[in-house]
Amino acid sequence: MGHSDKEWKRLGDGSLITEDAQVGLGHIVPVKLYNLVFTALLMLTIVTVWVAQYDIGGGHGAMNLAVAMLIATIKAALVTLYFMHLNWESKITWGIVIYPLFIFALIVAGTLGDFSVKERITPSFGHAATEAMEKVATGAYKRNIQREQGTLPDESHHGGEHH
Repeated sequence: MGHSDKEWKRLGDGSLITEDAQVGLGHIVPVKLYNLVFTALLMLTIVTVWVAQYDIGGGHGAMNLAVAMLIATIKAALVTLYFMHLNWESKITWGIVIYPLFIFALIVAGTLGDFSVKERITPSFGHAATEAMEKVATGAYKRNIQREQGTLPDESHHGGEHH
């Protein structure tokens, strides 16, 4: 490769140079803006931790979840707008970003609509049934450990059937 015939040009305040000043470097974001966004992200993280210590809305946790999701959405927006430079992108790029979010919102809305009309069924086994299920689960767990350790008794003489 030989010497390039392109002329180097200075951009902005003269501290940046480029071979192709017409294309340039896009937009240059001041460090002060990055610091402000970073500070906002830190503050929102502190608010998230602080809010999580309190029960908002009467003990079911639904409002806590809503507040946490709102704060997370704001933080995600700050990251995409400023750190990922979406704030300075073309409308087509915005469309590419917004479309999947729209589809996601439709899926969530469809799920919530279905969830809201369903009857909540909570299985109610008695105390004896719960104990029996725990014994079966504990026995299966112990057999798996014995099988892994190679200490499981030989059951081949039973022919696979339990008496």
